[in-house]
Amino acid sequence: MLNDITKIDTNFISGNSTPWIPFAPVNDKIMLKYLKIDPARGEVTMLMKVPAGEGAHKHRHTGIVTVYTIAGSWQYVGHNWVSKAGDYIFETAGSTHSFTTLGEKETVAYVMVQGELQFVDGDDKVVHFEDWRTALTRYKTYCQANRIPEINLTTYEI
Repeated sequence: MLNDITKIDTNFISGNSTPWIPFAPVNDKIMLKYLKIDPARGEVTMLMKVPAGEGAHKHRHTGIVTVYTIAGSWQYVGHNWVSKAGDYIFETAGSTHSFTTLGEKETVAYVMVQGELQFVDGDDKVVHFEDWRTALTRYKTYCQANRIPEINLTTYEI
């Protein structure tokens, strides 16, 4: 018998229940607000806030990434498009790039990452990686250090 779709749990997270956390060691000026960390799918869903003129070094994705730009503007270095508020980006698994924000305002985006972000050097050797485990560790460590109550971002329990 198929599962009763009306029994599927949902997850509500108040916008104020998770803190903005520096994306150290990648760039501590980039702030992340984790919304969901899914170990089963290797997926992290978050808001990302990036000051004007900042970005992330060259990295490769092992899974897909989707980005919806809420405010500001940004682009992949060397690409001929600029993402502005309301734009949607789909990044294929295996893509490699770096990004930077444009203009004088901060950029805010909704981001969903599957798999790893592998930060690479000039020879394309992995020097650092990010995944759901590093996201969860960053979240828990930040909450504990700042005495912020943790909510469980890995389940669908309310």
